[in-house]
Formats: sequence, C-alpha cells, structure tokens
Amino acid sequence: MINLAGEKIHRLTVMRPTQQRQSRSVIWECLCECGNIAYVSSRNLRGKRLVKSCGCLLKENAYKMGKANKGGRKGGRKPLDIAGQKFTYLTALSPTKERGLYNKSIIWRCRCVCGKIKHAPASQLKKGRMKSCGCKTREMKAAGGRKGMASRWGKGKMKYFSELTAWDEGEL
Repeated sequence: MINLAGEKIHRLTVMRPTQQRQSRSVIWECLCECGNIAYVSSRNLRGKRLVKSCGCLLKENAYKMGKANKGGRKGGRKPLDIAGQKFTYLTALSPTKERGLYNKSIIWRCRCVCGKIKHAPASQLKKGRMKSCGCKTREMKAAGGRKGMASRWGKGKMKYFSELTAWDEGEL
C-alpha cells in the first residue's frame, strides 16, 4: 500500500486511510478545498479515473457552462417557446402547468383551424405526431379516406384484406 497521507491531489488533500476496501483498493479520507470530506479509493486518486474533488468542481463547471439544474429540469434546459408556431392544423397559444405522462413534455394550449382548443404535448407537436384536434381525422373518415389498418397495409394489401373480410362474412 502506497502512503498517500498528506498529498494534495487537485482539490483533495489526502488525510488518512480507512478500513474500507473497494476492489482490493484502500479507501482514503480526503478533505476538499470547499470543506467537505470525501472518501476516495486509491485507484481513483492515482489511476485513470482520477477524482479531482468531492463533486464541487463538477457543479462549478456545470454552472459556468450554463447547465446548472435550474428549477428541477434535466440539464437546466429552458423550455422552448413555441407560442404562435403552426404545426399542420394546430397553432400553439400558451403553455399550461400540465406535463406529459412519460417524458414530462410541456402541454401547450393550441387552436385548431376549425376553431377548437386542444391541449397537446410539445414533443408530439414538434415531431408531427399531433396535427389537429381530431377534425381532420373525422373528415378523412367521412370522405372514405384510409385510416387505421388501411394506412398501415397500403393500397394493394387493403384490397386483399377487404376480399378476405368479404369471404369471412360469406359475401364471396
């Protein structure tokens, strides 16, 4: 065991070894410049995965780069302002206090071309997955447009599918 006591490694001053081991490596008690005590293995003090501080350096660097965790959001990102932007038939009006179920995307209040108000997640709007309040889907169905399985199966396969359905129902 190499005695590291008293050595200064970046912001850490090595004080004393502990009885703990991590992968047969001694855990050292270290005093950081900020005043915190950190427990670091000798591998992490001298090896490839060099530990430079108790964690305060990482926080300082993140703050300097503008990535500090502001308001609990991932990476400190500010939410995009999409107010006034048009997404096919929906125009984003204002954000609500609601958040999406899975990715915590901001729910926006949108106005459809038909005049209805629709709440939609920003992620769905930006990806083009939510295009209208539902009025365009109803129009397509009324006009005999393809929806559901037909859109997945394509034109030729839909003809085959309708023949199979007619055969199952005894029409052929």
